[in-house]
Formats: sequence, structure tokens, C-alpha cells
Amino acid sequence: MQHIRRESNIISGCMAKLAFDTTQNLTVFEEISRELLTTSPIVE
Repeated sequence: MQHIRRESNIISGCMAKLAFDTTQNLTVFEEISRELLTTSPIVE
């Protein structure tokens, strides 16, 4: 079992939600969404 930091889990969950918001099988992210930027501990 491996511990995943809460911040990383929030970002993964957000990306999964974005992926399922479309009817297509493939989603390509060319830019980082504002929602992900606000939850990332890396971006200040």
C-alpha cells in the first residue's frame, strides 16, 4: 500500500471529473485548467 498526499489526490480527482465530462473517448488537455491551478500546492 502506498500513501498518496491529499493534494495529489484532489488533483487526480479533478482530472478524472474533467475526463468524464465529455462524450468522447479521448481528452487532450492543452492547458491546465484554472480549477486545477487553484488546488495545486505547487502554484503560488
